[in-house]
Amino acid sequence: MFKDTGKRLFLLGTAIFLLGGCAPRETPQSVQESKNARLQYEERHVRGTLCEGVTVDADLPDTSRITEYDVILARMTEPKERDIQSVKEYLFRKDAPEKIVEKRTVDGDMLHYYVPVDGTEEERRMVVYLTPGERGLSFSDTQACPWPAIYLKRSKAVDTVKKYLKEWGFDTVGEPLVFSVQGSDLHQLLEYWNEIDFYDTPIAGTPKEKLDCYYMVFDTGYHQIPYTYFEQAIGGVYSLGQHLFVRFTDQGIVWLSSCAAQYEVEKVLEEHEKCISIEQAFAAVKEYYENMVAVSDLEIEKIYFQYVPSDVDRKTEMYTFRPTWIFQTTGEIQGEKLYLERVSVDGITGEVG
Repeated sequence: MFKDTGKRLFLLGTAIFLLGGCAPRETPQSVQESKNARLQYEERHVRGTLCEGVTVDADLPDTSRITEYDVILARMTEPKERDIQSVKEYLFRKDAPEKIVEKRTVDGDMLHYYVPVDGTEEERRMVVYLTPGERGLSFSDTQACPWPAIYLKRSKAVDTVKKYLKEWGFDTVGEPLVFSVQGSDLHQLLEYWNEIDFYDTPIAGTPKEKLDCYYMVFDTGYHQIPYTYFEQAIGGVYSLGQHLFVRFTDQGIVWLSSCAAQYEVEKVLEEHEKCISIEQAFAAVKEYYENMVAVSDLEIEKIYFQYVPSDVDRKTEMYTFRPTWIFQTTGEIQGEKLYLERVSVDGITGEVG
């Protein structure tokens, strides 16, 4: 029962992620000249032809704040007790301590805190995830639904959320993606979910504009390099990418979901003050595609610079992270445009992974 409820909350957040109007991250870049005349760099963007069958039209990630490119050994951690208590104090700030119920699942993988209503956990609810490789926490305040209109400007809302995330032990890097969710879109989604008895939210008689809210997507990382949010296959087993999502209204943070977002750096394995340039990374990708037979024309639409795990000890949850350029391709398969493979280039060695 608990896991199904958690999935509903995650799906609701994901739906809002898709519904929202995106305010882009601030990623200032200087104009660069490319050694490859077929690629043109314009401030934060690059476009052109990489090689036969592969074009590029993508924003460049902001690497201006990065000064160290170390290879690190880091351990995924569960939320610390002091951080759990801090989150609990925030979420249950209107509740008497004796009303808060604590319950651990039979398998011990999740710890629940909630305020019951008629014997169920449908008011304020917090979950700590304890499964190795999937550690994190989430909470929701269903009594804050329907969510009232936004009263803070975007910058003030982001600063407020950052303050709480820092208090709760999240080391965020860079600027978040911020979606201003339109109440009319969210109202339509909730109306449908109410009809199919998927996610019951009392919205009858609520003006659609009252459902406006901010939805924020944060990165966590080390030395201003975000940990990847892509799943990675390591030794035949998939490792989850990090995520940290927040929904914010004038009642504060009413929903948070995090997974694989907190690490403790145990050791710096290699120290590096620089990494390969984007031009060098493109050269490696060009060589990669020139030595393979493509089934369709490809376009590189997204470029990331992230810490990607290259090795993991699952018993100790120790991950070796390497700074990495990631190139996401798209292409048409049977007339439908799809995301295809991601090509990773080691930021130190230039090797394609």
